[in-house]
Amino acid sequence: MDYFLKALGVSIPTGKKDHLTRIQVIEQLKKQLVQEGYQPSEAEHFVKLAAGSISIGEMGNKDLDQVIERLESQIRIAQKCKELFK
Repeated sequence: MDYFLKALGVSIPTGKKDHLTRIQVIEQLKKQLVQEGYQPSEAEHFVKLAAGSISIGEMGNKDLDQVIERLESQIRIAQKCKELFK
């Protein structure tokens, strides 16, 4: 996860504001999904699938990290699909 986020210019610092920072990372990843060709509603749907019935505002850092990892995986899939048509 850390390598991919650095490639996007995003870092997850450790410390007191981890929770808010992870939520900000999720928002950036949603924007990246849209840039890769998904509709905003699809990006939001991916977050809901990854988060389950819990809102991201109520999740702990471990769960937020899992959401981040799943969004990163979806971005990689989108990038691979785009490469097929180059």
